[in-house]
Amino acid sequence: MKVQIRPRGPSSVKLKFTLGLPGPITEFRVNPTTFVIESRPAGSSTWAAVPGGSLDSIIGPYRTDAQAAASDASTSATNAAASDAAALVSRDRAAEWSDKSYNVEVTPGRYSAYHWASVSYNNSVQAGVHKDAAAASAGNAATSESNVASGVTIATTQAGIATAAATQATAWATALGLQVLDFSQPSDPSSVNDWSL
Repeated sequence: MKVQIRPRGPSSVKLKFTLGLPGPITEFRVNPTTFVIESRPAGSSTWAAVPGGSLDSIIGPYRTDAQAAASDASTSATNAAASDAAALVSRDRAAEWSDKSYNVEVTPGRYSAYHWASVSYNNSVQAGVHKDAAAASAGNAATSESNVASGVTIATTQAGIATAAATQATAWATALGLQVLDFSQPSDPSSVNDWSL
């Protein structure tokens, strides 16, 4: 079956149905005055209303479907607007999680990636300062250790010189017939000789 729809003026439509036979079988139109769907057999000049052929009864179901589709479209538009608004809020919140200033909370007790990058950088700078201070302290400790070692060497040398001097003094005192006291041991002061000559 072939259907042709041809406009026939501002408010009428010519429909032709062909059932595989040559030539039109039935024509349909919308009456421009009553808006009733009418038909006529091929070759006839008389139009008759199609049973139940009022415009409302014919297009009513389509109008209902169109109204439902329009309502669905309106709901979809509202939902799309709400989704768009939510997307903007999400975009702005994502920007805050990424870029909000150092030490400024995004939500209570929670901070941005920028904040934590700043904390990490500050900690690395402080670690470098402490590392340098530790290196300086280690250098000072090494110097102190070296100074102690030098002091021990000097003290040992001086002790050797003192021992040699004591040995020499003891030899001279013995040669002169003087009593040599051992001051490393407690002694009776009355036993100390008068060294005056």
